[in-house]
Amino acid sequence: MPKPLIAYVMAVESFVWKMWTGLRWTSIAIIVILAYAVFVRHAMNAPSIQAYELAMFTMTAAFILAGGPLLLQDEHVRMDAFYARWSPRKRAIMDICTFVLFIYIAVMAVTAVTATFDSFATGQHTKSIWGPPLWPLKACIAAGCIILLFQAVANLIRDVATIRGKPIPTRAERAAKEHDRFGKADA
Repeated sequence: MPKPLIAYVMAVESFVWKMWTGLRWTSIAIIVILAYAVFVRHAMNAPSIQAYELAMFTMTAAFILAGGPLLLQDEHVRMDAFYARWSPRKRAIMDICTFVLFIYIAVMAVTAVTATFDSFATGQHTKSIWGPPLWPLKACIAAGCIILLFQAVANLIRDVATIRGKPIPTRAERAAKEHDRFGKADA
């Protein structure tokens, strides 16, 4: 594979992995927000619409932004009854054939970017009492779709390399190689 394509794969996967390590903290944020909401509702008899809505926004953002990292970790849903038994080359061929389905994600990304700009320009807010702006949530949807597309292209490049018989090493394989290299230097 040409070095720029390998560099693209490495850069995208590095970014997505770093994003994933940060994104995992949102679960703690959601727990804290919901604990606060339950506390003020039951202990202080003062329900907080803001807390529930903030928790919903945080969960939605985390859910949509997790698409790229899950694709990186090969955790998306598929029919593993057949796929798991196939050789890496045959799996790569099937992944390339199904790449066309990412057209849906591309359309969704364009729509989400347009909706984000429209929401920002018109000052769109939710219809709740709190009424926070909607553009940050729509921006997360757009970012999640774009990151998923970048990761899908990285996977496509990786699959083409596998079919050509020159697979690009994964993060785990590179880490193991570095460990072996440094381990032998100490011996």
